[in-house]
Amino acid sequence: MRSGRGARDDGSIATHLKALGAVLCLLGAAPSLAATPEATPGIVAAEERATRLPLDSFRGLRSLFVLVRLDIETRLAVGGPIGQVLGSPQARDELIEATPAERRDEVAAAHALAVMRWDEFQRVAAEVLKPGSATRLDYGEVLAAFTGNAALLVNADGHALIRDRLVEKMAILGYAPQLIGDVVSARLSIDAVEQATRLRLLGRSEVEIRRFLESAAETQARARALARAPLSGASPVVATVPREAAGSVRDTTGQRERFEPAVLRSAARHRVDPDLVRAVIRHESGWNPRARSHKGALGLMQLMPGTARLLGVDALDPEQNIDGGVRYLRWLLERFNGDVRLALAGYNAGEGAVDKSGNRVPVFRETQNYVKSITDAYGQTFHPLLDPEQTREEFAGTR
Repeated sequence: MRSGRGARDDGSIATHLKALGAVLCLLGAAPSLAATPEATPGIVAAEERATRLPLDSFRGLRSLFVLVRLDIETRLAVGGPIGQVLGSPQARDELIEATPAERRDEVAAAHALAVMRWDEFQRVAAEVLKPGSATRLDYGEVLAAFTGNAALLVNADGHALIRDRLVEKMAILGYAPQLIGDVVSARLSIDAVEQATRLRLLGRSEVEIRRFLESAAETQARARALARAPLSGASPVVATVPREAAGSVRDTTGQRERFEPAVLRSAARHRVDPDLVRAVIRHESGWNPRARSHKGALGLMQLMPGTARLLGVDALDPEQNIDGGVRYLRWLLERFNGDVRLALAGYNAGEGAVDKSGNRVPVFRETQNYVKSITDAYGQTFHPLLDPEQTREEFAGTR
């Protein structure tokens, strides 16, 4: 996870951030720290009321978009038209096919990073707007709205503009979009973000900072679970062992317990069913973080070095390997409209092989066996793409 801001550490601004965070908590934007919904029916009702607002009234999203736009347009100076790159995977494939062979890796990397940055902006916008989170914003429409060339109305709840002010302050301070999304969604507290900044100023490694933030996110998730628990004399039950659903994967190496927290974190972050992730890991590496195939695939999720580079992860770091593999799996599931079998076939043989097979599992024996093995282990009830509430429940109920 990336986070950061400039070298300037303004205590007064940090104080304003904390104060704004407290207001958000009081208004219900951070459920982990607020009262239970039953105790604040008026607040809940206000949040659920949606209204239509012009997008250009959201100053925080405007500030963040300026930064994201500069990053995207810089990367795509060599990558192709923005509308096509941020469109469908097929459109990006066509661009890459039309690129000279010696530049394809460079262009593919630019595409991947541009799409990732736009997805990060979409996530922040969804957390700010809430009711409109199901609808993806179009880059061209957002650009037109923020440059005054067109009006764009969006659905928003009663506290969207308050959350937007938090985005504005964090964007001005230079925080990364992913980290802004974590704070606005209450996955991380402002205190945790500030502590991560102090660690960076003290020269701590990015791996250490990332692990600190993930630990803080676990603590925040457990606090949210406790806040949602009914007020009774009985203590809430918090599971310490992963659920064993029908067909779920059993550990045969003794390593699963060690990597289970990383699986849950990545599954929650990318909204992929953790049982599917476990099934892929078991087949790919048998939970062996040092696994290496004869083709050069590495680690728990057997990432090829080129794929790991495009994803921006270290394939030899188990946690990064899992996160990169889950992100890639999520992309494949979206590309093939949630079809688990096609996504798995793409993971094994490449999405191009699935396309050439007419959107069917390729006839390669290895791929056919791969898909059957994992789907048998995963079970027949396929819910590969989870909504945010499902992932929060899954994440909060496990260590």
